[in-house]
Amino acid sequence: MFRHHPDGFIYLLDLQLPLDFWLTQEPTYTLPAPATGREYVQAQKHTLSDGLEQWAGDLPWAEGDRYLSQVDAYARLWELANTPAVLAPAPRWGEFRTAMLLDPDYRTMLITVMSPTFGGGGNWLGTTMQQAISMPLPAVALVAPLWNQIVALAPPPAAAVARWRSYVLQSHVELVFADDGTLSEAGGD
Repeated sequence: MFRHHPDGFIYLLDLQLPLDFWLTQEPTYTLPAPATGREYVQAQKHTLSDGLEQWAGDLPWAEGDRYLSQVDAYARLWELANTPAVLAPAPRWGEFRTAMLLDPDYRTMLITVMSPTFGGGGNWLGTTMQQAISMPLPAVALVAPLWNQIVALAPPPAAAVARWRSYVLQSHVELVFADDGTLSEAGGD
């Protein structure tokens, strides 16, 4: 049965849909004036009403037959429209920063580039990286070039890169570690 009730709902068998949602799915659907309601049972009856009087509609009613044949599709669309979107978790930079600062391979890389071998330039690089990663919301555009210079001077082992990727997944920060340990922003080039 198809029923357009004056309460602002469309009923299709056991499915109840608000009229405004129904009209997003079937924008050409209308009630003929002066009707405020309709009831249609396939091959049995089609009644229109204005709240005081009733009169017969087309039987069979082709649009009603089509609507009833698509009840499952309307039910799925209604469910999708009312399923809350899954929001991505907020980045937790603090968790990522703590994990990285305690990571033995990260610390080894910094100590390596800060050694006299690099003539003091590595010291500046390591210190700047420590300051950059310590910011509350580090700018990847600032951190990535510093990080990638450190990686070029002291390449990390593959196990370290895998561990750093796990830190990214756990903290939901927008970073991508390449296989060689270089860093980029998620979605960036």
